Amino acid sequence: MECPFLLAAHQIQGLDYGKVLPCQEWLIRKLQESRDTRAALNRRQGLLNYNRRFKKAEPAPEDFVPPDQNQFELAKVKEVIFEGKPKRAYQTNRNLEEVSV
Repeated sequence: MECPFLLAAHQIQGLDYGKVLPCQEWLIRKLQESRDTRAALNRRQGLLNYNRRFKKAEPAPEDFVPPDQNQFELAKVKEVIFEGKPKRAYQTNRNLEEVSV
């Protein structure tokens, strides 16, 4: 895994903190870099999907007065959040003919 610090099994089992600590610090830095990279990729993919689904409308005529931009964006975000919820279909494992009400 490209760790610049060499460790032997007896150092880990014997809790040789002097040798294990630099390796742990390197692993934590590598983990943070990985999270940052994945977060950036997920953000780019989310924006791409959003822009593909909600294409910008054609330019409005000159006499059109647009609503407040923040309100428009807030409305779009609310629409995505509330319409994007999963629609659940509950199924029963029981035979409905056998169930008496």
